[in-house]
Amino acid sequence: MSEKFSMGITYGYVEVQGSWTGTEANYIYQWGSVADLNSGSFSVYSTSIVGRFNWSLMKKEKVEVYVGAGAGYIIENISENIVDEELYGVEKSQLGQPISVEGSFGIRYYVIPSLGFYTEVGIAKSLFQVGLVFGF
Repeated sequence: MSEKFSMGITYGYVEVQGSWTGTEANYIYQWGSVADLNSGSFSVYSTSIVGRFNWSLMKKEKVEVYVGAGAGYIIENISENIVDEELYGVEKSQLGQPISVEGSFGIRYYVIPSLGFYTEVGIAKSLFQVGLVFGF
C-alpha cells in the first residue's frame, strides 16, 4: 500500500496432542477429591485464515520493525478419547466462535526485496510466531 502500511493474508495451523493415565488424574469437587481411574487422550486442531494490516515503525535496508492487526476465520476442534468407551467413548466438539482477531509486534528480515523471514509476539495463533514473508 505504501512505505508505512501493508496488507496481507496469513494461514496458520496448530495441532496439540496429549494423554493421561487414570492413577494420575484427580478431580476436585465441592465434597472432596475423586480419582479418575480411566486413562485417555486428547487432540486439539486449529486452522485459521486471517487478513492482516501492518504498520511499519522502522524500515532499514533489510530489516523492518512493525505492529500488526488482523481478523479472519478460525476452525478449532477438540477430540477426547476415554479408554473406558462403554461409559465415555470418543467426544468431538468445536471450540469457540469461528472468528480470529490478532494483534502483534514483529521484526522482518528480507533476504531479497520480495522474500524474507519474520518473527513476532502478541495475541495471534500463538504467543510467538515465525515464518516466511513474500512481497510483490
